[in-house]
Amino acid sequence: MRAGRKVATAVVTAFVVAAGGMMLARALGYRLGLDTPVRCRRGHLFTTTWIPGIKLKALDLGIARVQ
Repeated sequence: MRAGRKVATAVVTAFVVAAGGMMLARALGYRLGLDTPVRCRRGHLFTTTWIPGIKLKALDLGIARVQ
């Protein structure tokens, strides 16, 4: 298999696993995906798109996340 095809397969597999996990969590009553209410360190409440394992709007700095 070519290296490009392996990468594409890995990306698709990761997406399918994340999407499946999100659907399972939503079926169990967790609010994941669009407009998920979250709270920052200072206590402010806001909404964001949250999919576990995938960062769409954040920069992960190890111990902190910047959104």
